[in-house]
Amino acid sequence: MYPLHSHFKSEKQAGLLFLAIGAAALLLLAIAWNMDLGALWSGLAPPVAFISLIQLTTGAFLYLRSDAQLGRLQELYRQDRQAFMAQEGKRLARVNRNFRTYRTIELCLFFLGLFVFFMGTMGQWGDFSTGLGMGLAIQTAILLVLDLFAGWRSDLYEAQVRRADQWDQW
Repeated sequence: MYPLHSHFKSEKQAGLLFLAIGAAALLLLAIAWNMDLGALWSGLAPPVAFISLIQLTTGAFLYLRSDAQLGRLQELYRQDRQAFMAQEGKRLARVNRNFRTYRTIELCLFFLGLFVFFMGTMGQWGDFSTGLGMGLAIQTAILLVLDLFAGWRSDLYEAQVRRADQWDQW
């Protein structure tokens, strides 16, 4: 059952990473907000705060659910490997479809952030727009990178689940 343990250990680590990044972004935002750094930082605040809350929620969800999910899947694997392979394979297919959707949304938001940033700097939209675009682009780029790694982990685990009947040999 090594792939099962390995996958959920990675899920918990990813959850902690999401929590750390979200908390760090909110902390930096709070420090900047208290310093009253002007329109650029005021524009930066909404996307950073919103996406940080997504990161914190995702991180907590990943970290807190992983142990219980691992326990249920271990029990299913012990009782009926074919049912494990069918159920977990179906779940992973859905998860991987969702990752493709998330990446598409994140790319769109990233390019929107770049557009607003460049319009703020070169299009005379002002410092607030520059900050808004910068915050949106940076935070969605971070989410995109984290989701790319999560998607790769999920793809690997899905391939391993298809061969779960051979795990005892690993």
